[in-house]
Amino acid sequence: MSLFVSVGFVEVFGRTVNRPADFVWMFILGISLLVALISPIASVYLALNRIFKPQEKRRHVMLILFSYFSLIICFGGSYYAMSAFGDRVDARVKYEYYEQKTKYTDPFGKIVVRQDSRAFSGIKTRLWSGVDWPDYKYNQLRDEQRSPVSTGDMLRVAERPFAKISSFQYDARFSVLASTLYFSTVNMTTLGFGDIAPTSWYARFTANIQVVTGLILTYFGISMVIGNWWAGSADG
Repeated sequence: MSLFVSVGFVEVFGRTVNRPADFVWMFILGISLLVALISPIASVYLALNRIFKPQEKRRHVMLILFSYFSLIICFGGSYYAMSAFGDRVDARVKYEYYEQKTKYTDPFGKIVVRQDSRAFSGIKTRLWSGVDWPDYKYNQLRDEQRSPVSTGDMLRVAERPFAKISSFQYDARFSVLASTLYFSTVNMTTLGFGDIAPTSWYARFTANIQVVTGLILTYFGISMVIGNWWAGSADG
């Protein structure tokens, strides 16, 4: 359910941000984002609440496995919504930065390059185009890899209205969703490859909750089963 809410949020987000939207659609968008961000925490509570209750051993093991994989999908969906939000913020921040080009020069008169403001680093594709990430339909040669964009190019692009250069990248949805699910799996198992990393405070906070939850489910849950904690209660 959480994954569907997150995907739905991204779809509505991509269709309403750059065009006039009535109050109803904006309200739905806000509720969807709230649910996408809160649902992992609610899922964590429900999973831990059920696991720590006395129950038959086999059912206990199945519940741990089900909770583990469900949380991977749940957090992956939330990361997907965060990526859409972060890519939009990044596009806006960089546009405003390069639009005021005279204010951001070094002592030698060169423009200082603006760092990313995305929710995650390492996700190659982006859900929103911007001054440093041209629209797919205007940059077919790039496909899913970033083409070199010079500072001069970004300055020239920033002279246009923001609504003309920032658009939702529909072709990038599957790639970004696959990347966030991959990150969720790696993070849940605490492998820490480092190819994708959270960079925003809300992504880091959520990732920390996921890691702690994964450890609790693994160590405490399995210890309960092996140690036969509920002997005499549920097992008889």
